[in-house]
Amino acid sequence: MEISNYIFKILVLGKASSGKTSLVDRFAKSIFSKKYNPTLGLNLVSKIIKIDDRSINLSIWDTGGFYDFDKLTYFYFKGSSGVIIVIDSTDPKGIQKLDKYISSIEAQCSHIPIIIALNKSDLDVNLQEEVEKVIKPWREHWRKSIELIECSAKLGENVVEIFTSLSSEILQEVIEDEKFDVNEYI
Repeated sequence: MEISNYIFKILVLGKASSGKTSLVDRFAKSIFSKKYNPTLGLNLVSKIIKIDDRSINLSIWDTGGFYDFDKLTYFYFKGSSGVIIVIDSTDPKGIQKLDKYISSIEAQCSHIPIIIALNKSDLDVNLQEEVEKVIKPWREHWRKSIELIECSAKLGENVVEIFTSLSSEILQEVIEDEKFDVNEYI
């Protein structure tokens, strides 16, 4: 069993049936199920990846999407290193909740990076322009980046990129923090 240098908690949010679990399963287990099985509450998945010769254990918190997001407690956000918001690229209602998700993240843990995974890019309808309109104001004042990546959990397109891009950004921040010597400022 490989020992990791770091543990990053990744919170996966999104509307019910947006493909959160499919995205996580494709990444962590290299599988895709055509059968829809809703996540009830929370599904925890772990996967070790390597970035720049460092082993990173991703603790992925795949949240269910059937409850009102306002009812998510501080518990879900506590200790999160980064967030992936999964949006169904064919569902305009998912985009309507995007602003609310980002507001909640900013209120709970404004320092963490966000990736918006525009899932189901293999289907004909694509709402990328609408998503860009919603996130533009956030990008203008957000302390960390908000990256938008189109993906398809079904085909496996850009799935690994989502998790490695987010992990790379988190790792960069951790490395910068490790270089900070408080004694230099005393």
